[in-house]
Amino acid sequence: MSALQSKYCVALSGQKWSVGNFTLWQSSDDRVILFTPKQPTLARNLENKRYQAAVSQFRVQKDGTYKIVGGGALLTVATGIEYDAQTINQLKEQWRQEVVGSGKALSNTPIFMPLVTRKATAELLMPEISGRASQATTDNKEFGAIGSHVSLLANLTPEGAQEWVQGIRERKNIPAGVMIRYEYLQTMPVSELRVKINGQKVFRHLSAHLNASYNGWFYGGSLDIQAQWESMVRTGVIDFEAIGLDALPEGMEQVKQNIMNTFIDQALKNFFPLLFEKKPDAKPAQAGNTAGAFGGTNFALKWRKETDATDLEMNMKFSNFSWLKGAMDADVTTLMAGLDESYVNEVNTEMTFPALVDVGADEMVNSVAVSCTANEGMIPTADVFDSQGGSKQYLITSQRPDNVRINYKAKINFKDPKFPILDKSGSATLASGGNIIPIKPSDFLRRMNILLYVKDSAGELGSFEPNGRDRLILSITVAGPHLKTPIKESIEVKPEMPLMEVVYPVPQDGSSAQLSFTCMGVVGGKPVFGKSQPLVTGEDAFIVVDQKGARAVSSMAELLEDDETAQRLLEAGTTPKVEFKGGVLAIGDVTSDKAVEPASMPNGASNGAQKRTIAGTLMAVEYGKYGPALWVETDGTKQRVRLHEVSEADPFDDEGRKQVRVLMDDSGYAESILVEL
Repeated sequence: MSALQSKYCVALSGQKWSVGNFTLWQSSDDRVILFTPKQPTLARNLENKRYQAAVSQFRVQKDGTYKIVGGGALLTVATGIEYDAQTINQLKEQWRQEVVGSGKALSNTPIFMPLVTRKATAELLMPEISGRASQATTDNKEFGAIGSHVSLLANLTPEGAQEWVQGIRERKNIPAGVMIRYEYLQTMPVSELRVKINGQKVFRHLSAHLNASYNGWFYGGSLDIQAQWESMVRTGVIDFEAIGLDALPEGMEQVKQNIMNTFIDQALKNFFPLLFEKKPDAKPAQAGNTAGAFGGTNFALKWRKETDATDLEMNMKFSNFSWLKGAMDADVTTLMAGLDESYVNEVNTEMTFPALVDVGADEMVNSVAVSCTANEGMIPTADVFDSQGGSKQYLITSQRPDNVRINYKAKINFKDPKFPILDKSGSATLASGGNIIPIKPSDFLRRMNILLYVKDSAGELGSFEPNGRDRLILSITVAGPHLKTPIKESIEVKPEMPLMEVVYPVPQDGSSAQLSFTCMGVVGGKPVFGKSQPLVTGEDAFIVVDQKGARAVSSMAELLEDDETAQRLLEAGTTPKVEFKGGVLAIGDVTSDKAVEPASMPNGASNGAQKRTIAGTLMAVEYGKYGPALWVETDGTKQRVRLHEVSEADPFDDEGRKQVRVLMDDSGYAESILVEL
């Protein structure tokens, strides 16, 4: 497994096909079709055909009967292909027939590869009355890859344990869902999208077409919301203006329409956190009936009445290559439809708790050996996982569960012999979350995308498009005190694969590895040589090639004031620039209408703001059209601290004036709130 690989991006045409549970995308190579699943599924062991799931219900005997006191649920969700080799071949043949039969395929013998993704997160969405679930950052780069998975663990309340067990035994609804978000790279024209939302018109449309709950919320699933969004665009309820598509050559009407469809989808994903929130709590479960008020993965409109609605505007700017937002979800009832009684564990004691060892998948890994011990109530364990990772659940029994301490040791061995063998160990009590042991090989690796641009004689940037004589070889060197010898990799840059990914181990002492590159070849019929230059480690790196040579572009490089090429790259980057306008209050600004970036959930992405702390006196709790918030007075100034959900504000309703310290997350919302007693 090479540490430097070329990657395909989605083609400018945006051509895609929907086949079964998969979306197929035309890549930048005519011969390659990229695929990604539409919905996650429950992972399954291909040998014994068992699903990787378990639900535990904890009971205690009182007054001659059993009382449910809680439980736990473990789901390992497959985000890719979960079939044997024969079935996979049959699936690819079905894909081939579909895309070739459509008449829009660029090859009669396409090759199918997973869609390249990054920034993947997975979340188990459930009402607080049912329990609390872990949120995971997935290790898998390609969601469609064989064995791609993520494990989620939920600590269930008595009501939740009843709901989940009855959901399996009696095929009743389980009020929970799984949401997965990621980014994928697509070639885009240099363009701009302007969107205007008339709040009242949008509210009238959505309130008429979404479901209405018992307590006044308008809600629906992601597919329902997407359909209504497209309907509002089509009927003019939402105003769309695309700038820059006219620059595309004549005869590309279908490409323009595909790009417009991409614009519509990306606008929804950016507006989503401003308009919708995770569904509110369902009604408490009743004995013998756990259907609840909501089912599946539903989201509620934040505006509960027309007077809550406000007008909003958004501008999005796209560059040559753009990381766009993607998402998929599934309700737990559907995920667990194939489970039976054998997946339910009933423990007749309130002193038994589940422990989970979850090893993330990574194609660079050869093996991960994990051993666990506890000071009581658990048999020592030792397991070995391969590159596909996996999860194991154990039960711990103790009269003092909070005091049980779990110790673990892990040894990570990579496929590349130049990578060091790494050790990881830890120790924690159950009270501090020690029953969840995540081993993520990606924590020990960094992945950096390298985008290669070619500058033509007119000064325009584009992808590498060599003629028959052009050829470019890119070499990357990774060095550092943690490596016995530097890692050196070379690759030939192909016209259809302008994106390269370099994977390298990082020092465990917190220092950084040093990356540099050289390149040589022929561009435009003339020799090109790029001398050794450092690459600033980060998310993306840019290399610009012209007939004078090659150079790295980064915010750390010394740039000339008139270097328009570098300034354009640094300003545009590879993430669409999003600007919001309208009646949305910014953090710390109690009167202005200045723009605010969207939150990261449910379908948004972080705006890249630095984390900060707000400390002061809690003055008030807000429930309004801009979402729930706390008002904190600090240094004589009142600041509005946004919260993701109404449930986060409820505990402070009766607190009065308290001293609080709020840690803000990257998206500008409260990540944690400390109340000083």
